Amino acid sequence: TNISHMFEHCEMITDTGLTTAFTKWDTTKVVNASYMFADCYALESVSMPDLKLYNCNKNYMYANCTGLLNYACNGGVFQGGTAAYMFTNCPRLLVWNGDGMTISDANLANMFNGTNATFIWQGNGLTFTNNNTDSMFANCGGAVTASFNGITASGSLYRMFYNANGLTTFVANGAMNTSGVTSLQGMFRSSGLISADFSAFDATGVTTTYAMFYDCD
Repeated sequence: TNISHMFEHCEMITDTGLTTAFTKWDTTKVVNASYMFADCYALESVSMPDLKLYNCNKNYMYANCTGLLNYACNGGVFQGGTAAYMFTNCPRLLVWNGDGMTISDANLANMFNGTNATFIWQGNGLTFTNNNTDSMFANCGGAVTASFNGITASGSLYRMFYNANGLTTFVANGAMNTSGVTSLQGMFRSSGLISADFSAFDATGVTTTYAMFYDCD
């Protein structure tokens, strides 16, 4: 149930070995995966299809993986638990792919704090429900693109991109279901947002947009 710090400082771990190992693991009872791959500097790509973690502590799981370029968890489940600072100080992260994932009832505060590359966040078929999104992308430099296309989202998106200095583009112009979203309060506050397309974003359930674009640079 506890795999925290398991591979921390394994500076030679490879993406191939990591993927092979996890396709055979049953992780449904793991409750602590914090710092599991922290400081794995040579790790460039992570693919964990169908990874399922319930009420699990994922804080700092990939912290300081300075070589990490791509992360994919196709079909995975993050239900409950925390993912605070999960990818903090991953300055080269280019793509986070949540295709087919379910992320619900989780604390995602500062999940991507300090990712500074030309970074794309996407999830075709991602179900994103009732999460704590406060400062999820804080201190992201580089040039960040966030795409909601293909996502089913509900609950609050409170301060999701707060202080995301490098956020340049938000895209919500494709097939999606956002009718269950209730709050956009401070969503882009103090971010670097330049371009936003909400043409397919259904905001009929939204009750507050207070300070949604406040202090956008």
